[in-house]
Amino acid sequence: MSLTKKKWLYIITISSLVCLSGCLVKQSSPKHIELITQDLKNSSSACAKQIESVPEQAIKTSVGLDFCIAIPSNSSTGYAWEYIPSPDSKKIKLIEKHYYAAESNRIGAAGMELFIFSAQASGKLEILLAYRRHWEKDISPAITRKFEVIIQPK
Repeated sequence: MSLTKKKWLYIITISSLVCLSGCLVKQSSPKHIELITQDLKNSSSACAKQIESVPEQAIKTSVGLDFCIAIPSNSSTGYAWEYIPSPDSKKIKLIEKHYYAAESNRIGAAGMELFIFSAQASGKLEILLAYRRHWEKDISPAITRKFEVIIQPK
């Protein structure tokens, strides 16, 4: 192979890797939140106006109400968010979990995962979500996120 062919092969390889790396970036999209909100408005859930997209403050709700957490995810990598119950978990109940694929033609584009919880009892607790591959139980999660929840009495 001549030096020129090697250079072209190198350039093509690097260009391909740069293009593919754009597909692996996980970003939260306002369009995802709009789509999720629209889906919830069409369902019986009371979460439509209470979606928290990786909240920086505590999630505040009341006993008997549903609340939601939407978090960026990329199922094409094999990773998914998993709810890890704690001793305080009796105060909430996981009702549903959904994955919303990206509105993109890019292969491997990140989507959003939506967790819908129901507040069962008043108090303060933390929800722990772990980003991992389901078959790698003995390996630490790639990412963990904690969400503080304050549940008021009715």
